[in-house]
Amino acid sequence: MSKEFVLFYKLLYSVFERGVCLKNDFEKIYSKMDKFMEDKNVTEDNINELMADFFSQYNGGTLDIEDTPLDKAMEKFSEAVEVKSEKKAIKLAKEAIKICPDYIEPYLFLIPFEHDGEDVLTELDKVITREKERLKKEGYFDEIGHFYGIWETRPYMRALHQRALVLLQYGKINLAKKELEEIIKLNEHDNLGARYTLAAIYAYFEDEKKLKKLIKKYNEKNLFFLVSEMFLYYKLGDNKKTLEILKEIEDENPYFIETLTSDEIDDIEAEGFYQLGEKSEVMEVLFTQNFLLNSSPGLIKFIVDNVVIYDD
Repeated sequence: MSKEFVLFYKLLYSVFERGVCLKNDFEKIYSKMDKFMEDKNVTEDNINELMADFFSQYNGGTLDIEDTPLDKAMEKFSEAVEVKSEKKAIKLAKEAIKICPDYIEPYLFLIPFEHDGEDVLTELDKVITREKERLKKEGYFDEIGHFYGIWETRPYMRALHQRALVLLQYGKINLAKKELEEIIKLNEHDNLGARYTLAAIYAYFEDEKKLKKLIKKYNEKNLFFLVSEMFLYYKLGDNKKTLEILKEIEDENPYFIETLTSDEIDDIEAEGFYQLGEKSEVMEVLFTQNFLLNSSPGLIKFIVDNVVIYDD
C-alpha cells in the first residue's frame, strides 16, 4: 500500500462527520435510546418527555441499559481510530470485528492495510454488498430518501461514500459519479456532502444541465458549487461567464485566486476540516476538486491573464 493512499484513506475518516469517534458516540446514544424506548408506549404527546428522561439518565450515568455487542464494537473501533500506532489500530479494529461481525466499519478501515490496487475496490464491494443485503432483509430499503437519518444505515452510507472517493482516486470518474448519485438518492439531505464532489464531476463532464439541477435542488451558495461552475464554463469556452463566477468566488473567499495562482497549488493538502472564508476552505475545495483542476490545465494562466492579482 502506498504512503499516499494511506494518507488519503486516513483523510476519509477525518472528513466523515469531522471525526469518526464523535460519530460513534452519537450512534451509541441512538442505539441506547432505541433500547430505552422499546418498552415505552411512545406517542407524539409523550415523546419529548421520554427523550428528556432518557438524556437525564444518560448524562447522569444512571441509565440501566447494557451495552450491546454493536455498542462494544463501536467503542473498540473508536479506540482503533484514535491510536497513533498503525499496528495497534489494526489489532483494535480486528477486535471490534470479533465483538460484532455485522459491524462493517472495522472491515472498511482494514481494507487498505491488507489490500492494494483493484483489490481495494473488490473488498469494498464485498462489504457493501453484504451490508446492503442485510439492510434490505431488515426493511431499511423501504426508507429510500431518508438514509443517514436512520442511524442503522449510516455505516452503509459512509461505505458508499468511501467507495466513491476511492473510485475518484483511481480515476474512475464515471463510476464515482454513479455512486454519488446513489448516495443522494438514498439520502436526499446528503449529510456526507456527496453533492459537492458530484458537482465537480458534472463540471468535469461539462454537463451544465445536471450541475444546474443539482445546485437548484440544494439551493445553497458556497465555494464548492461556485468553483464547479467556474470550471464548467471555462471548459465550455464561456470566458465571460467564467470571470463573472470568479468574481463571485472572490467575494465568497478572498484567498481563492491568490491560492490558485501561487506555488501552493502544486502541493494541495486538506486537513478534513476548514473555516469558511479562510484559506483552509480554499484548500479543502481544491483538494476535493483536484481531478477537475487537472482536467483544465489552461485555467490558471487564463485567470492570471484576465485578473489583477496583488502581491503583498
